[in-house]
Amino acid sequence: MKRVFSLPLAAFVILLSSTSCFGLLDTDSPGGSKNYVDLGLSVKWATCNLGATSPEKAGNYYAWGETSPKSEFSWDSYKWTKKIKSTYGDEILVRSKYNSASNLGTVDNKTVLDPEDDAAHVKLGGKWRMPTKAEFQELIDKCEWTLTTRSGVSGFEVKSKSNGKSIFLPFTGYYGPGKTLNNKDQGNLWVSEMDGNSNFSCYFKKGTPGSWWGISREYGLAIRPVCD
Repeated sequence: MKRVFSLPLAAFVILLSSTSCFGLLDTDSPGGSKNYVDLGLSVKWATCNLGATSPEKAGNYYAWGETSPKSEFSWDSYKWTKKIKSTYGDEILVRSKYNSASNLGTVDNKTVLDPEDDAAHVKLGGKWRMPTKAEFQELIDKCEWTLTTRSGVSGFEVKSKSNGKSIFLPFTGYYGPGKTLNNKDQGNLWVSEMDGNSNFSCYFKKGTPGSWWGISREYGLAIRPVCD
């Protein structure tokens, strides 16, 4: 006699929601069809933000160069800072990595995230990683950005001019300083590289599809992974 096993409806719904984006990732073949959209560009773009269960979800928020999400963002809690005694005897925070200015801390002149500091690569493995500025610029230049709403969430449909395929980028805002989610009417996604000691994000809102915005690295932003 064959046995038929069934899941309770609630458990079935949870299972579906937890696997809708990255739960089915095959790290031996990064970017299975359930996980990326091939827009005909130099990289393939994930269907969802890192940590999200559907395209309209914001996912998790990360400080630049950190690989664990958190609820409060500040220089005090930022991974790549340390406290030292100043010449006046008081404690000050300086940068311990990704720094090119001697007055700000240890100089290493690193401007691109090491793989072990790239949240997308650490969480997803394989060839998944955070996008470069050039890859975001390609997404801006070679796709049509249309303001739309998906499941009640505002954002942009980003549609390839070459093959007509698209991804949805929701408005996510950002955290920092503190625990407050700011500017919910815009999207901010981390870029994997810096310009000197300056960090920036791919920025988009109503009237501004795909642009650049300087933002402090200890702030919490969403991440949209790519894979080669």
